[in-house]
Amino acid sequence: MRVRRPGFLLLPLVKGPVKVSSDSRPARLRTAPMDLQPLYHSSDMDPAPGAPMYRNRKPRWRAARRQALKAQGITPCLRNWVWNVRPSIAPLPDWVAGAAVKGLGSLEDQVWLWPVDARRLMKWVKAHGGRSWAVRAEFRRCEMCGRPLIGVEAEARRRQIESGPAGRALNCGPECDRDRASRLWVKLAPSVVLRREEAA
Repeated sequence: MRVRRPGFLLLPLVKGPVKVSSDSRPARLRTAPMDLQPLYHSSDMDPAPGAPMYRNRKPRWRAARRQALKAQGITPCLRNWVWNVRPSIAPLPDWVAGAAVKGLGSLEDQVWLWPVDARRLMKWVKAHGGRSWAVRAEFRRCEMCGRPLIGVEAEARRRQIESGPAGRALNCGPECDRDRASRLWVKLAPSVVLRREEAA
């Protein structure tokens, strides 16, 4: 049972005097004086001189890896993904043909799309009573010839770029020089921009 009075805290009715502590710290921290409490947990390592202090957690390994690559003069790569969507109904909307990834083959019952367009198509198929199956794959274009790389080739190219400062200037394959001279993949995808020193 609680008694409520204007201007007073709600305290349970107990026999005897009630001891109210003015220390708002958790119980596990009340054993030491206020001025002796550490600013961060004792299990955390002391930061190196000039490094930022992380009181609650250690630096994320992804951020640390990007900083290490930038220190070596390497621009880190971001992973790009494309979805292969196979809907159960046909025909597909007219905008699907224009939104398909240029350079990747598409069939009547499946198409390669960027994630935002893939979700849009799957939502449209569901609204019309159909189902969709999607497979995600890593995607990247060669900076030298513009050839689309997918799956294992895209991962290998990303690792090749991050191998050194001149990684982006390396060929993606044995036919990279020929494709760069003929500009085959640039004609299929006009929005592709090659490296300036190689595109001239």
